[in-house]
Amino acid sequence: MNTHFKQFLLLILLLATLIPVGCTVEDKDDPEIPVPEPSVSVYDKIKRGVWFCAYDAQGTVTSTDGEERTVEYAHVVDVYRFTDKESGFFQRFYLSDDKKPQVLMRLGDQATGKFSFTTSSFNQTVQIRFENDLSAQCPKTQTLTISGTAIRTLGTGNQTISLHDGGNKAFQLFDCWNYTIDNNVTVTNDQDYFNEFKTDDDNHDWMAQLDDNRLVADLSIPGAHEAATAEGWTGFTSWGFGRFNMGNYVARTQDLTIDELWKVGVRAFDISLQLDESQFLRCGNGDYLTDIRINDFFGALIRLLKDSPSEFAIVEIANPSGTDEQVRKWSVKLNEIMHSDVYAGYFSPFDARITVGQMRGKILVFSRQKYNDVPVGAFCQNWSNSHLMEEQQAGYIVNAKWAKSPLWVQQEWLSGEFFNNAVQDMMKAAVGRDMSADLPAWVFNFVSFKVTGDSSNNIRAYAEVRNIKAFNFLNNEYNIGPVGIVLMDFAGVDNTRDFYGQTSYASNGLQLVNALIRQNFKQ
Repeated sequence: MNTHFKQFLLLILLLATLIPVGCTVEDKDDPEIPVPEPSVSVYDKIKRGVWFCAYDAQGTVTSTDGEERTVEYAHVVDVYRFTDKESGFFQRFYLSDDKKPQVLMRLGDQATGKFSFTTSSFNQTVQIRFENDLSAQCPKTQTLTISGTAIRTLGTGNQTISLHDGGNKAFQLFDCWNYTIDNNVTVTNDQDYFNEFKTDDDNHDWMAQLDDNRLVADLSIPGAHEAATAEGWTGFTSWGFGRFNMGNYVARTQDLTIDELWKVGVRAFDISLQLDESQFLRCGNGDYLTDIRINDFFGALIRLLKDSPSEFAIVEIANPSGTDEQVRKWSVKLNEIMHSDVYAGYFSPFDARITVGQMRGKILVFSRQKYNDVPVGAFCQNWSNSHLMEEQQAGYIVNAKWAKSPLWVQQEWLSGEFFNNAVQDMMKAAVGRDMSADLPAWVFNFVSFKVTGDSSNNIRAYAEVRNIKAFNFLNNEYNIGPVGIVLMDFAGVDNTRDFYGQTSYASNGLQLVNALIRQNFKQ
């Protein structure tokens, strides 16, 4: 199934999770609907939310559009909504394979089949008993088989299919999906929604003013945290169209694409990579994958460097998540990319005293995860998430000759004023470094924040406070000196529209990028 069709399937999935049996939109706060419980095991997870599968299956059904047409379906979406510890609701959607897929039939009484269930840790199963006869394609009882964290059952054609954990995000999207229903998909798919505050500022060649002999460590470099999150979303985690998908709702940290970030002057890019269903490394944030693969990401940077040969780029790759086997596969794939002939001559080796002249036209890649015994750029070790300065300054960078250089990282996740001060404290420490040292410290200072809530609006709210804190330090004429690599959310935009379209946040991301560029010419 192509990406567009998957998105449509999951639009249907999400709508299914939002409409309880017998409830209207106004019933969303009904106290009889229990609050999902926190999970501690796969059995507890089964009892507290939505699981779904979407798969290919051919057959004939009668449509529910009032005309009772007999039509062919090509895909099925099954949704299991566990509402408490003993019961739940099942919905099955048949979909056509038209260019504009249609929901052909909802299976069950009032679009839903109610069931009760029991779990067995002895034989690793969940036994489901439906209270109403659905059809020959959905028997009276059903068995879900659990293997580790995977949950499987049989599809309409008796094929084995895997269920995916829908989590509790569907309930948080209730209001905005009602908006989608009322205003139709065309409105919500408006790609200009995030363009409202984009700028015409052009800093595409600001590094041309730098002296070739200047150390890269002796610069103030504007960077973007989770830099690819304005590139659009893909895969099963892209629930819905346009801005109303889970990637935008939970994981968006930028409003500018890679090309747009480059134009405003961003030269450092923090990215997270995951293997997608086709085993390609794809940029993302958490569980949410974007439309841009790592080879496309590097390809975009190379194209931009060819257009602006005075510039260079720094890429920092975060640690992968997953099992040991998943991390191993991740490392193998990244190693293939880093040693590909396609990028020969574009990746720069690392040296603590590498100069601007040596870096022009190249990409310097830092990876927190080892993908080989020898890095193409550099490995970052002892990366810190601490709020203590002595621990933030305890990291080191390893190059291809296994020489170690000091690494200072401020990326702690505490909230409140303590965190705000941590950004400025690292800036103060950075301007005081001894740049004449044989091994000057390299600094990565994250103004961004790891959100513990469930909305990208939280990221916007934190950016509103923290970006201006960093800007105020740089805007002080007495704070002279290089602050290192500074990575921010919503880089290059001074305002960002909230997810619901009701207000905007003063992210000050363009002011901060420009202040970092100016910092290089204060000295």
